[in-house]
Parts: sequence; C-alpha cells; structure tokens
Amino acid sequence: MSTRLRNWFFVFLDRLDAAKERRFLRQSFSRPVVRCYQRDDLKYYDKGYSVIVPGELMAGRKPERIIYRRSPLVWEQNGQQLTLDEQERVFHFVGNYLDQKKINWAFSDEK
Repeated sequence: MSTRLRNWFFVFLDRLDAAKERRFLRQSFSRPVVRCYQRDDLKYYDKGYSVIVPGELMAGRKPERIIYRRSPLVWEQNGQQLTLDEQERVFHFVGNYLDQKKINWAFSDEK
C-alpha cells in the first residue's frame, strides 16, 4: 500500500470515528449511552458529555470484565471530576449495559 493511500485511509478512519462520537453525544441528550471503548474500557455518554470508565478485559476467565471504581472519573469535555452521585449513575448504567450483553463482570477497588 502506498504512503499516500495509507494516509488517506487513516484520515477516513479518523473522520468515521469522529462522526460516531458526535452521534453518541447527540443520542445522550435523550438517554444515557454506554459503549465499549478501545480494548478494556467503556465509555459513558450523558447530556452531551462523555467519560471513560476504566476496566480490564479478562480473556477466558471469570469474570470476563473488571470495572475499576477507584479510578477518578473526569468529563472529557470540561475536565471536571464527577460527583459521587454522578459516579454511581455511571456505574449503574455500565452495570446494566454489561448485564444486557450477558457479560460476566465485577467491580474492583484496586486502582
């Protein structure tokens, strides 16, 4: 693959990711949205804001996914840390999302 074609391909993928991100942020005005983000983490969207919920994918083991509760959660758009009520809401929706997907998961207070 030529360098020029490779560069165009990565620009296309970046634009596709940006469009998906805008769509999730728009949807979050009507209801909270949770999705997998990168390999281990989950991303939570609510009222036009998003936060990355740290976790770990445990391939081939039980539980299949670990969610870290001790890591500080920060809104990506303004850099403000979530309040305790907001954190509980995030963890509630993340747990519901994983339950709906029938993923065996657990909270961890390690990180």
